[in-house]
Amino acid sequence: MKQLIFILIVLHFCFCKRECTKTIEGELNKDNYYVLKQVNFYNDCRDTTCYLHKAYYPNSTLSHMVKIVNNKFEGVYKSFDTLGKIIKEGFYLHGRKNGLWKFWNKNSYVEKEYVNDTLEGKTIEYFNNGTIVYGQYLKGKENGLWIWKKKDYVDQVARFENGKYNGLCFAFYPNGQMRVRSFYKNDTVGKKEYWDTVGVKITEKQYVKLCEHN
Repeated sequence: MKQLIFILIVLHFCFCKRECTKTIEGELNKDNYYVLKQVNFYNDCRDTTCYLHKAYYPNSTLSHMVKIVNNKFEGVYKSFDTLGKIIKEGFYLHGRKNGLWKFWNKNSYVEKEYVNDTLEGKTIEYFNNGTIVYGQYLKGKENGLWIWKKKDYVDQVARFENGKYNGLCFAFYPNGQMRVRSFYKNDTVGKKEYWDTVGVKITEKQYVKLCEHN
């Protein structure tokens, strides 16, 4: 049989609120080696609705871990890449993201806040190239003032309402001189003005969509 899935249950002396049951699930790969898929740890022998869940990649590296209560994630959640590096960490309440969540990827590190699975509150993202983005969410959409900072100067400033650019948007040179000024309404701009590094106006354009923040 090429593939075998089985569950091994190991029972220890049963004391309330102490680990007494562990289930292990895995399968045989094409080379006939056993590959671990997940392990569940139960704290109470009489209650199988509450347990610590750990899942694994085919290379046996931990994929994620979280407590499960009544089939819902509960408490601290952590996930990792196939090399064992953490890529996500946060908190679940009754199966929904709540509070501060942290995300790691190859280009940046991000912190976001959730309320009942919806982005709500401040966010900050640090890019490997030195750029930092400060912003905030309201009901899952970008809202209020957002700032793009490159190393030691502010690169751009924009204001959002309901996830869209609204109001004035500014971009700056490293010396602090304004580079671009735009006015937006629901992601659409009527005019965009440009200056050189010493403050001399170069030109203006009409009907350009979205703020430049590259």
